[in-house]
Amino acid sequence: MKKTINIFRSVEIILIILNSIWTLGGGRIFEHAMIRPFVELCGEVGVTALFVAFGYEVFVRFKAVEGNAEDTISTEGKGIGFIRHSWNYIRFIAPEYYVFFLATLIISGSGYFKASNLGNILAHVFCLQGYFPEYAEAINPTLWIIGLFIWFIVLAKPIYKLMRMKKVGNAIPFIFIGISVITRFLLIKHLGFAGNPWVNENILTTIEAFVIGMYISQAEEDKESEEQTNNRTCIVLVIMGALLLYFACIRIGGVAATTGANVYGYIFHTFISLLIALMIYFANLIKLPKREEEGTIGKCFRWLERNVYAIIICHWIVIRFLLTHFEFLQRLFQNGLVRFGGLTVIAVVSGWVLKLIGDVIRKLLKKASI
Repeated sequence: MKKTINIFRSVEIILIILNSIWTLGGGRIFEHAMIRPFVELCGEVGVTALFVAFGYEVFVRFKAVEGNAEDTISTEGKGIGFIRHSWNYIRFIAPEYYVFFLATLIISGSGYFKASNLGNILAHVFCLQGYFPEYAEAINPTLWIIGLFIWFIVLAKPIYKLMRMKKVGNAIPFIFIGISVITRFLLIKHLGFAGNPWVNENILTTIEAFVIGMYISQAEEDKESEEQTNNRTCIVLVIMGALLLYFACIRIGGVAATTGANVYGYIFHTFISLLIALMIYFANLIKLPKREEEGTIGKCFRWLERNVYAIIICHWIVIRFLLTHFEFLQRLFQNGLVRFGGLTVIAVVSGWVLKLIGDVIRKLLKKASI
């Protein structure tokens, strides 16, 4: 895959952590009129961008399988097929999910181990929390993201096959955009979910971002045979996209507006999905100097990209636990920038440790031929 996707993944995880720190008490620096609206929405932007980037990545991997190329997620070799490839993807994500889910239950005490919470626990076990508004952010407010990733993988093969059909391929993203927008409209306007964040946390309203990511990868494939676009033009377009994204967040003015009974609530996530996809498309046309790709900064981006799922899973619980149980951290991180920097490092390191545990489990699964 293109190296610039690593940069996008790194920026996305930073945006998600920034929003989490602000939500848990980010300090006065984040209350500035030109900062707060963006910080309040940057978590939604980051998660949507992750869905787009994930769709892009899945399309690239499936194309490699279709072309009988070596699969870079697994080590089984060539021509492993779509079903096995999808399982390898799930195996690549799931260990960290279940390890931290179990750890969260244990840390939370006996409160969750009651008959009344059986549905909640089962929904998390089978990654179904995104289908139920009462379970989506329960236990761990970030596990629903990984749960949706797993369901995206399940749905990816038929979507990929439809997208590769010449007569209907170009219509597929518009069909899914229509499904997501109509679902938001019905949930917000007619089913009483106005102001509920679950509006943008379920499979029907998030699938558009995943499919848009797949489509932009296909468009990039078609572009490969054409002449390389000027680097400066692409850089300017990416910067303009970032500025447009920022001003869109400022204009919206807060999370409440993204689930309100108005045009913002119905199409805001569609808009940012399309904008982010275009930014990825033009960013991938930029030819980075080899020293930048192989230098320290490039290595940092690749390291973050490898640990992105583990960081998403654990960062919220880790940050909340530290700020709740260690008063000296509250005093140490009184300055907003220091708090953001310190807690970001802690969250990233925690994700790295969780990824190491996941790697051990994956090795055991491989030895057991699972």
